Amino acid sequence: MRTTVILSLILAASACAPDNSGPDAGVAQTFAPGQFRSGSRLRGRYSEAAGGSRVLMEFQDTLVNTACTFMTADDGVQRCLPTVPLTVMFADPQCQEPVAVADILGCTSEPRFAAHTRWDGVGCEGTTTVSMFTVGAPRSVPRTLHVGSPARCVALAQHMLELAWDITPVTADNFVGANVVTTESSGLAVQELHAEDGARMWLSTLRDVKMDMECQRMAVLGREVCAPVSLASSSGFVDNACTQAGFYAQGTCGATAGLMATGSEEDGFYHLGGVAAGMFQSIDGSCTQTGFDGTFYAAGPKIPIESLVPLQRGAVAPGRPAMITDLREDGTPLWTNVELAFDERGAYCGPRLDVNGDMRCISGLPESPSHTRVFEDAACTVELVRLPRQEEPPPMGVRVEPRTACGIQRVTGTFTVGEEALVEQVYELTEAGVCQRSYFADFVRAFRVGAEGDVSELPLVVQRTE
Repeated sequence: MRTTVILSLILAASACAPDNSGPDAGVAQTFAPGQFRSGSRLRGRYSEAAGGSRVLMEFQDTLVNTACTFMTADDGVQRCLPTVPLTVMFADPQCQEPVAVADILGCTSEPRFAAHTRWDGVGCEGTTTVSMFTVGAPRSVPRTLHVGSPARCVALAQHMLELAWDITPVTADNFVGANVVTTESSGLAVQELHAEDGARMWLSTLRDVKMDMECQRMAVLGREVCAPVSLASSSGFVDNACTQAGFYAQGTCGATAGLMATGSEEDGFYHLGGVAAGMFQSIDGSCTQTGFDGTFYAAGPKIPIESLVPLQRGAVAPGRPAMITDLREDGTPLWTNVELAFDERGAYCGPRLDVNGDMRCISGLPESPSHTRVFEDAACTVELVRLPRQEEPPPMGVRVEPRTACGIQRVTGTFTVGEEALVEQVYELTEAGVCQRSYFADFVRAFRVGAEGDVSELPLVVQRTE
């Protein structure tokens, strides 16, 4: 309770101060219009590269001294809520005794806030809200933890959580709220958050006004357009004669259009028709029902490609790296999906630590379960890079050190990604240094490793708080 009282006193004192919350109150206007803007309480933390490229990473709430992210709070308002490592579960079967839990804190400082994310709704209709708590004294981890709400409280069968804390609710109005302002122009709707302290940021969501659906830039049939985001994929037919084309969505909610990509003249986007009972495929002249689990739709009318709004990507702050954003057909920046690019051709990069501790804008494949180093031969001497088949190879790969106990991973070098290796089998090194066969299926590809590069030649990036 004491933490909540202190927080309330601080906020009360700030309420008695002169009103400096206007958009231009005491805020240095150093950013391009529409990118983002700091407020009197929320200050933008951003990555800056030579040449003026700046990309917002997060806001810093200076009153409670923590990073924050805009989410829907439990009062239904968009608020900049603390970014926290702790999850809220419940110690009782009625979900009325909240407790903060974690498996490990790593090298983070002592936690001050915890968050509980709750979804309320039926079927595909509902809302997700976040409730905040201040963290109190450590406590023992309940033997049985529960998740959900008093209306539907579910016990976890087992868990590996080792840390727990008592927590106290914090009312949502302790955090900076914001309104969503929508601007429509040239067939696209763009959203911006206007915070009550004067901070502003562009949201990444674009909406096709005429079609009334979210969209994103995609190259389709030789055109760059704002294509529907939530797609069902073409997987066959929805009748047992294999005559009626249909689409398949893994989930039960969210699909707004279908995408057919079969290499035929029928390829393109389609409106979704009625929900079907199943999906069929024509195999060797026989129409066979698939075992897919999801939602199936009959194909509705085709969406003419020329009816989709043209949308490009381009540099608004040239240099190395450049700052890239979505552009209207006439080149006007939308300030959505702002990223740094290694060069103006669009090879994207992000801030990463190099082996000397410098932050550089690095583009390339990190070593991960889906992007891994493998070998062509059984002695593990001819190196390859494996990645999912649907992804185009990046211009560069990276070599990294093992992660530290704090989760830090430094880049030690780079290499170019060469031509595709047409192999049927690959090998990998185990932690013990043993070379063994690795999985290689139709959904992955392997590429040869080219020339080695020097990470120190990549552009420096600094992280600042306005």
